[in-house]
Amino acid sequence: CRWASRVQSMSESSQMSIFDMGDEIKEDDHPPLPTNVPEWTVLERCRYEKEALSIYLSGHPLDMYKYEMKLFANISAVQLSNLQELVGKEVVFAGIVTDATQGVSKNGSLYGSMTIEDYSGSYELRFFGSDITSFGQFMTKELFVCVYGRVTQYKNTSPTGDVTFSPPRLKVTKMELMADLLAKHCTTVQFTIKLDSITSDFCKTIKKTAAQHKGNTPLRAIVIDNAQNLSLMMTSHSLKVDPKPCIEAL
Repeated sequence: CRWASRVQSMSESSQMSIFDMGDEIKEDDHPPLPTNVPEWTVLERCRYEKEALSIYLSGHPLDMYKYEMKLFANISAVQLSNLQELVGKEVVFAGIVTDATQGVSKNGSLYGSMTIEDYSGSYELRFFGSDITSFGQFMTKELFVCVYGRVTQYKNTSPTGDVTFSPPRLKVTKMELMADLLAKHCTTVQFTIKLDSITSDFCKTIKKTAAQHKGNTPLRAIVIDNAQNLSLMMTSHSLKVDPKPCIEAL
């Protein structure tokens, strides 16, 4: 960076450093790049892209949890911007924590906030009192979390009989790490296949995949016979797999 800054400064200045003796700075003067540098993780690469360009360029950090997002979330962050339409509904959304703060107010009570970003945008959650104890462990930047909650709104009746409603708010009831979702909640790994697609090679592939990704979740197949308009569900109790890598492999 220092070399590049110096080249830029010299190109914009009519004066040359006495150390350059009037010679132009050549590309050969570029300092050698470091070698044997470990490759960035997906999260590191995405973070640096966002810092440099304000956008994710090669992908999104959430791509590594695309199955969890699809299976568990029923709403996006941008939809939470209008809670009025969600009053009374149970919502589940997931994303990456991009900002988190905790503190103590003047009266000694705890408070905190966290911003969660998904593919659509971001949403800020605020916590007070006992909620900090319940969810404070998730208030860490770059954690991937799944948030369960209910949108509530309270009805108020004045002594004169006038009825007003409080602003709707999202009451968080539970939070989980996305890395734990499949292991906790996935009871089977299920796939569908047509009868005429079942070959010896296919069976070998299934067996090999199950052997490479052993776990505790049963593997289930739904075989469809279009000619006879029939389907058959087959569950293997001997082939048990680790859900995430098995789903990605299949």
